[in-house]
Amino acid sequence: MIAESRRAARSSVPPGHLDAAGCNVPGDRTLDAVVGHLRHEREVGGYRAVPDLHASRAAPAALVGAGADDVALLESGTAAMAALLGGWPLPPGSRVGVTRAEYGSTLMLLYRGPAPRPGAGRIAGTGDIRSPSPGR
Repeated sequence: MIAESRRAARSSVPPGHLDAAGCNVPGDRTLDAVVGHLRHEREVGGYRAVPDLHASRAAPAALVGAGADDVALLESGTAAMAALLGGWPLPPGSRVGVTRAEYGSTLMLLYRGPAPRPGAGRIAGTGDIRSPSPGR
């Protein structure tokens, strides 16, 4: 059933590939929306096309009772996590927990820690995180 729904979302199924990592081949509707936005940017300019992203911010904002202006769109989950950790006012001694299956880029950010700033808390992974073995 899931495979049928997936096939129905695409007019053609692209060949499989192993270089997708944390992403996937977009469906036809996604591809059409992106191309449509790029065409609009070409016609009116990138800065004038920005208000068209309001719906993209409003939908997730509505899920948590926030305003569209409270939602930031970033280029990746790693960039979003870096922005969150960089601007989150953690009190001294704070710890951030992660799951065993946490994404590698998030772990890198946690191990590296935030940029020094007054009042920054200590960010340390908890759970099943281990330091890399020497030589790895």
